Amino acid sequence: MLSEKEKEGFQQMLSQLSGDELLSLKDTVTRTMVTAQSKTEAISAIVNYSESAVQLLRRKKLKHKYIFQYLVSNNIHVLPTADKPCLIRKVMEHWGTQVQLLRDVDLKEEPGDLDMHQEHRAPTDGRVSPVNVMQSMAEQFSTWFYQMLNSYNPILGQQPSSSWGPQHFYHNVKLKIFIERGLEEFEGDTLVAQRLLAFPKDECLLFNPNIGPNGVKGMENAHGLVLVCVCGTVHRGNNCLGVFEQTFGLIKDPGLQNNWKIKHINLKMQITAVAQTPVLDDTPETLAIMAQPGNTLSLR
Repeated sequence: MLSEKEKEGFQQMLSQLSGDELLSLKDTVTRTMVTAQSKTEAISAIVNYSESAVQLLRRKKLKHKYIFQYLVSNNIHVLPTADKPCLIRKVMEHWGTQVQLLRDVDLKEEPGDLDMHQEHRAPTDGRVSPVNVMQSMAEQFSTWFYQMLNSYNPILGQQPSSSWGPQHFYHNVKLKIFIERGLEEFEGDTLVAQRLLAFPKDECLLFNPNIGPNGVKGMENAHGLVLVCVCGTVHRGNNCLGVFEQTFGLIKDPGLQNNWKIKHINLKMQITAVAQTPVLDDTPETLAIMAQPGNTLSLR
């Protein structure tokens, strides 16, 4: 979470961006799961859903010129030729943010952020194909989801994310948990959010997803439902307990400017010795299973 000084600084810095730039940055930060009707709401969402100052400052969409102008407006001398890592360091020093241990490579601008509204664009003129965009979206969603959920694990000793809650789920979302003691089923945004939160917060479980083509699969069915399947390992403290596989069904909410929300979740956990990083079976038959809300995939 950002400190009050950092929040105030970003409020001033982000006010330089145009409305379209703010909405685009808001969609990147929140994975399009938060709506905004004005520049003020967009800035609020960006500030409240950013995990750290350095993470937000490194965003490609927060351009060099905006950080430079912020420094100038606060009477902080910096050369126009200074690169972005130098500007970020100056800003963080001004805010009193711990920066001494960060290397320049830690402050470099992140690669281009995925615009999650691009998924239906045709793969012409060298642009990214819909299949690749679905995979990128799946990997970004998985990274966002597990970072947010894991932040509530007290063993990590970090500030929990303020963004977890029922707002990310449809009101009638369904959750199925397949574990060795049987099947657990939950329905409703509040119950589902509470049950998932109990894994890190009460049971001290840590989900370590295999983020990449072998551990995350994304596809879209004919009805506009995006299926994301993730696998990885489950930990408690220094102990690896076993493996997990989780399938999400995401669909746009027309009542929230078509932002994505979670429609259903299937979670399978297995206590077992882990000899290697879990990967998903990527055969066409297996991927077709993802379109069925009641099914899970098999790890290999």
